[in-house]
Amino acid sequence: MRFRDAPARDDPASRPQITVGLLTDVRGFPLQVHALTGNTAETKTMIPVIKAFIAAYRLPGVTVVADAGMMSEANCKDLEDAGLTFIVGARIPDVPYQVAQWRRDHPDQPIPDKQVFVQPTVMGPKADQRKRTIFYQYRTDRAKRTMKGIDTQIGKAEQAVAGKTAVKRNRFVQLTGAKKAVNRDLETKTRALAGLKGYVTNLPEPTPAFVMGAYHQLWQVREELPHVQDRPASPADLPPQTRLHRSPSDHRDGRPRGEPLARARDRLVDQKARPDPTALPQHRSPDRQPHPARRHAPRRRSQGRHRRNQVSRRWTLI
Repeated sequence: MRFRDAPARDDPASRPQITVGLLTDVRGFPLQVHALTGNTAETKTMIPVIKAFIAAYRLPGVTVVADAGMMSEANCKDLEDAGLTFIVGARIPDVPYQVAQWRRDHPDQPIPDKQVFVQPTVMGPKADQRKRTIFYQYRTDRAKRTMKGIDTQIGKAEQAVAGKTAVKRNRFVQLTGAKKAVNRDLETKTRALAGLKGYVTNLPEPTPAFVMGAYHQLWQVREELPHVQDRPASPADLPPQTRLHRSPSDHRDGRPRGEPLARARDRLVDQKARPDPTALPQHRSPDRQPHPARRHAPRRRSQGRHRRNQVSRRWTLI
């Protein structure tokens, strides 16, 4: 969690920027909080906060679960060097070997739903190689959603190549100089990866159920945390507050004046529009007397005093 306060123009040093590291349980109850410098990235604040949490509660060890956008290979190495284990969402740039081998052994057959492929691998350069285990899971509903998105993007790319629409940010539009074409190779690879989700871990002898179950708890925590900061509900014995629209109804949705909205009860009550008031006369009434405080015209400052004020402000600025 990052907290930043915009610096003031006149005194930027009095408003420093800080990073607040907050640890909560599954229900969102705060367990520990840390204040760090504001120019520190979130990936750099994770390890010291976790180490302090382990030391405070005397934990034998923890497993860090994060998505692919939060952790890079360098961050995973730092966690491993600190004696921590992790479960991270894996990026899939190409079709995994196990998936390609299964499709070669089972031609013209779809991958079964919830099929899991296990791939032990070694990551990193030769001087510093790390053992990892990657799990690939195939889901039929995920593949359907991905295929639908690919069909939509391919349709937009074909429209852009044909000149019917403007070329926007579309990864399937390949530009070679002034020529436009649909990248069919990328389309084939993207369709082959549809439905696959990767999980990488450094746990010794991991199981697919534990790894994927821990990763799915990450999304449950994200769904629970926004509800922690909700304001408390009003007492049940209080009636619902009535909302009134004071602008004419025909200015909002084209209905005749005075016609109520056809909505649920106690949801929105339309205020009946008043008839147009009679226009006020443009001439001044002869019986109207000015206010006693405004019988005399306001006095204007002398030119010399105005000049002195200008000179004093100029010298003050200097």
